[in-house]
Amino acid sequence: MIKDYSKEFSTKHLGLASAILASGYKLIDLDRSIKKDTVFIFKRTKGIESMIDKYFNGELKIDALEYSNSIKTLKDRIYIDK
Repeated sequence: MIKDYSKEFSTKHLGLASAILASGYKLIDLDRSIKKDTVFIFKRTKGIESMIDKYFNGELKIDALEYSNSIKTLKDRIYIDK
């Protein structure tokens, strides 16, 4: 079966993944098939590309506590799910 990647957004960047999660987008999976890396896979929904552009342009505004909690959540998923 061929997987439809147009419905997903993936990144290895923990900071970006944390911002995506803190912005309310749904984490659907982690991919550990690449040695020593974890790829975070999010559901591609309306607005995610714009949010990512804002992140890299330094224009994204998110709650600092929510961002910090998202980092912790993703790190927990990396190490607990192994």
